[in-house]
Amino acid sequence: MGVRVSQTERVRLINQTIQLLQSSMNLDTTKRIITFDYLSDESDYSVVNDLGIDDFKDAKAIRDPNNAYERFDPEDEETVDEFIKEGRVTNVYCVEERDNTDILRLIYRNGNTRLTLAALNSLTEDGTWASDASTSDAGTLAANADRFKKGSGSLEFDIDVSQSVNNKASIRNTTLTTVDLSGYQNIGHFRSWLDLQQLTAAQLATISSAEIRFGSSSSAYGAVTVTTPINGGTWKAGWNRVSWDWADVSETGSPDYTAVDYVELILNYSASMTDANNVKWDDLVVILPRELEMVYFSQYMVSVSGTLQEEFTITTINTAETLLLPTANRDDFVHLCAVYGFQQMKHEGSQADLKQKMQADDAFKRIFANVGHRITREKPSIMVHGNSAGRIERRMW
Repeated sequence: MGVRVSQTERVRLINQTIQLLQSSMNLDTTKRIITFDYLSDESDYSVVNDLGIDDFKDAKAIRDPNNAYERFDPEDEETVDEFIKEGRVTNVYCVEERDNTDILRLIYRNGNTRLTLAALNSLTEDGTWASDASTSDAGTLAANADRFKKGSGSLEFDIDVSQSVNNKASIRNTTLTTVDLSGYQNIGHFRSWLDLQQLTAAQLATISSAEIRFGSSSSAYGAVTVTTPINGGTWKAGWNRVSWDWADVSETGSPDYTAVDYVELILNYSASMTDANNVKWDDLVVILPRELEMVYFSQYMVSVSGTLQEEFTITTINTAETLLLPTANRDDFVHLCAVYGFQQMKHEGSQADLKQKMQADDAFKRIFANVGHRITREKPSIMVHGNSAGRIERRMW
């Protein structure tokens, strides 16, 4: 007499088959589309933070919904990187993993307006830049012509934590040539480079945020604070790309955005910060976004009344959960579960063996022919023995 497989174990085997199928192909039934803001001449976008995608598996296409004639070509990481360095005027993209985060790298020849608010090459290029030595820890500000990201230099200062009672270091310009930013209000994106090359790991760990203030005076301004650089990772010893969205602004006083002549850049940190050298800011710009679309394949293959999840719930059976496969291929999926799920349970063969056998199966071939696509991104190998990487347990299997 065979031992009856429990309901929990059956669901676990189904989930393992889902994951094995997902590791073998991209599926039309998991295809989703989102819109995001493209910023002219800005090549890197965090898939999670900038695009708002938490279920990304692979890219299908980039589109401009307002210009059907524009086409974007997928390229490998090295090619896109080379195009960016060369300043190519073309439409290409890739998705690369950096610091354990997916980054969309994109070049588009048809971006929107980009305004340099402050090149930060010198102290007197437009008005006068100075450190705040009374209410912040920023030491004397100086131009640096040796280390910079754009133009001919950057502005640098040291941090002396005994200088003020506030845990911040700020530089400001209160005499900028007046500029009208009303056309950017609530939709613009500010970006700048912050260099923390000489900070230690302990000092980097104390940084809580980077802040921009802009307005018509030091008492009438909008402020935006971000806690991470644009890739969503931690602050690093080197150049960090910082992005502030006007949509997140909080106001002090009544700023007149038609007459902006005040800008302040602030580095905030905890009381554990120690004296640091040569912090730099460079190239402050404000950009009007252009709406683009990304079509992508999702990691999620189960729907619960329209809400998507990676796989079926193991601990509690939910009859509202539905597999994202066409009805015509449901029997093929059940076949794969029966044949290869139980081989997984019995530990028969390695992951590579199971995957190879599945891909040779007629049921797999029918699914691939109907809704499958080749995976274009290399994904790390996964184990198929043991516990499922289910939505509930979140453990590798």
